[in-house]
Amino acid sequence: MSIQRRCSIVFNPKIQYAILVLIVLNALSLGLETINGLSAQTKQLLEDFDTFALYVYVIELTLKHIAQGFKFWKDGWNIFDFVIVAIAFIPAGSSLSVFRGLRILRVLRLVSTIRPLKIIVVSLLKAIPSIGWLILLVLINIYLYAVIGTNFFGERFPEFFGSLENSFFTLFQIMTLESWSMGIARPILQEFDYAYVYFVSFILINTFVMLNLFVGVIVNAMSNIDNENTTNQNENKSETMSPKNSHPQDEDVLTELDQLKKQLAVANLTIERLCSRIEKNSN
Repeated sequence: MSIQRRCSIVFNPKIQYAILVLIVLNALSLGLETINGLSAQTKQLLEDFDTFALYVYVIELTLKHIAQGFKFWKDGWNIFDFVIVAIAFIPAGSSLSVFRGLRILRVLRLVSTIRPLKIIVVSLLKAIPSIGWLILLVLINIYLYAVIGTNFFGERFPEFFGSLENSFFTLFQIMTLESWSMGIARPILQEFDYAYVYFVSFILINTFVMLNLFVGVIVNAMSNIDNENTTNQNENKSETMSPKNSHPQDEDVLTELDQLKKQLAVANLTIERLCSRIEKNSN
């Protein structure tokens, strides 16, 4: 057995499940390290467990690299895991040692281990182009409302709409529905009766419509990925069921069956001829 096949044992479901449990326990231990008042023995125990988990991650990635070869670097999830694990090896005395606090990012390995989470992340990544255009549309709309608000309400309420920057921040606060009614809209409505049209239209367009569009784009991306996975699974099943991809032993069995059918056909013809001769002789 080659070394690649031996190292491919790392893909065994039981081993992957054990690594998943280790990731969860490691995340809990990193959280426990932040608790004040821990004894020195407990802190040392947590640090030892963190070191053990780190060595397991390194061994796992090494076995994956040996088993997959150059294909290891073609998988974005492998690169993701490699970067997260590599952060822990930043020297403690260097100027970059602050990044060692990012060890908690190892929890993100759950994303690369649990398939449903991977589907969600891939859906978000595939939805980025559409989300980008939606963000541009939202910014254009906020810009229009910011200019209108600055012209209409800037002189009377400079703290909210005194400049384009203030208007942008105020509209962003309104879009999040954070204290927009009593803190912003009500004082302006007391001075400008028509301001309700401005605020209500802005909230309807940017808070409700745009938010639903964002959700729709992400859901559409997730459904497309599900359809692609279903199609790929059906294609794989059809390929495994096709005679071209059948096992060589199965092909030998089929060949023998064809030969037996031919021999039976010849034997039937011979029997029929014999029966006809016997009938002629008897007559």
